[in-house]
Amino acid sequence: MSLFCGGKKQNKGKRGKRDSSPAYGASRNDELQREKSSLEKEIGDLKEQKASLANQIKTQKDEVAREKKTVKVDLEIASVNEELARLKKEKNDIDREIGNLRHDKNELQKQTKALKEEFASAKKAVNVESQIHQHPDKAAQEEQLNSFSKKLEAEKVAKGKAHEKIKAIEEEQTKLKNEIDSLKKISELEKAQTTKAEDELDKYKKEKAKLEQELGSTQKELELARKESHIPRSPTRASSDEWKDKIDKAESELQKERELRLGKERENSRINSENKLLVDEKQKLQDETNAMKAKLEESLNSLRTLEMNHKNEINQLQDRLHQEKQKIKKLDEEKDQLLTRLSSSTAAKVLDSNPNIADLSDPNRPQKIAEKFSQVYDDQWTDAMENLEKLGTNEERNIKILIDLLTTIYSHCKESSDNQNSRIEEDLFLPPMESHSSTSEPNGTEQLKSPISTKSHSKEVVTPTKERQTRAHSVPKVKGEKMPEVPVEVKKGIKEYRKKVAKQVVPVIEKEVLAKLRRMEEFGDKVVDVCLPYIKKCVELCWMMCVQDPPAVLDWSAQEGAFNVDLYRAYTKSGSQLEFVVWPIIYLHEGGPVLLKGVAQGRD
Repeated sequence: MSLFCGGKKQNKGKRGKRDSSPAYGASRNDELQREKSSLEKEIGDLKEQKASLANQIKTQKDEVAREKKTVKVDLEIASVNEELARLKKEKNDIDREIGNLRHDKNELQKQTKALKEEFASAKKAVNVESQIHQHPDKAAQEEQLNSFSKKLEAEKVAKGKAHEKIKAIEEEQTKLKNEIDSLKKISELEKAQTTKAEDELDKYKKEKAKLEQELGSTQKELELARKESHIPRSPTRASSDEWKDKIDKAESELQKERELRLGKERENSRINSENKLLVDEKQKLQDETNAMKAKLEESLNSLRTLEMNHKNEINQLQDRLHQEKQKIKKLDEEKDQLLTRLSSSTAAKVLDSNPNIADLSDPNRPQKIAEKFSQVYDDQWTDAMENLEKLGTNEERNIKILIDLLTTIYSHCKESSDNQNSRIEEDLFLPPMESHSSTSEPNGTEQLKSPISTKSHSKEVVTPTKERQTRAHSVPKVKGEKMPEVPVEVKKGIKEYRKKVAKQVVPVIEKEVLAKLRRMEEFGDKVVDVCLPYIKKCVELCWMMCVQDPPAVLDWSAQEGAFNVDLYRAYTKSGSQLEFVVWPIIYLHEGGPVLLKGVAQGRD
């Protein structure tokens, strides 16, 4: 404004000389005023741009600092290296474990082979019943079977340990897989961070280019303003110190702007160098990351291959283990079969003709038969005595009749039992015959040979059963040839069968005995009729005694002499001497203990 005022005063002083100068001076002043305002505005814009650029540079520095803090690839690479080293160590441990497992597998195969050989020897030792007869040393066989069982148990324990080792390897593989997954996640995180750093660097590059463009445009505008500030003055235009001051001031401001621009350029150069360093560092980190990725991928591939190999080996071991289990199961079954055969053979030999082992579930065992005999003496024998007294015979004669009836019945049952047993054993070695007529008795007793004498029969009726019997037993034999020996188990089965069908055979024996007694002169029909309940009961009990294993024995052979209170109890009189036997003694077997004492009359 002072410039314009000065111009007006000069115009007033020279108004009379020239009229056009004040108008030219006013327009020039207005132009300079506009240029000044424009320059001030541009200077303000440049200051704002400077402040903005300074803020951007500061922000970029902060971002670079944050990037340096966030990118900790070296540490992560070191941790990945440590993790790879640890995985390698675990891989070596797994390899050693697999080696141990293979060694255990080989040992297991050797043990299985040895076990098979021992089992084969044990199987040969207890193969068939004939070998049992040839090797009566049961204690040695049982000891061998016990050792075989112990070795089987040891084999099972070894199998269990191998299964536990396989389970531990599977757990190690699961753990290794989890660690590989964590390494993959770390690698993906590093990749994401690298991508983020690259994006930020691209952003910085764009901002830098923009700033450089803005600086270029500002420089051009300043150069244009500088040129415009040196416009030559009109000859009519008066010099002014204020104008010079303004120009100097503008030039100083331009100088400042130049210095500011140079500072900005230096700052940009520094930022560019830092960016270059960051790019180089980023490239280096990227190269290291790629190398680590390659190493990690190689390790992962090797671990996958190792895992596949381990899985294949585990599957093979599991298949082998399954096969070994099946073999052991088969061996156990064979062992159980052999033990069953051995136990059945041993049991048959132990139980065969062994009266000391009684079947408590059998209602017709010897002890029960003895009790029933005692009941017969108390009941049926007393009734028979009363009936015989009605015939007019004396007591001693009646006692003799009753004991003779009993001894005759017992002798017949014993003979029939022996005949039945020998016939069944003989029929085992005869060829099978064609089926005969259904008229034969279905109770399996048609082959019993009756001990009744057939001399009194002038004519014998030939039945289908008797015809079959004649054909079967007419098979010619070589002179001196002996029948094959029947195995112990078969003999035991025959004896059990005879005991089971004893009740069905009793009516046949009873019919034969009654017919025999009626034909005997010492008894006759009268005695048989009055003693019929006594006879039937004696037939039943004597037959049951004869089919026992071994048969129970009746003994009435005591002669006159000392009265043995261990064998007899007194009838009506006691004394030191035995006068006659009233009721026989029952022994458990021939030469065995007394089941039931006899009854005898004593005298002094």
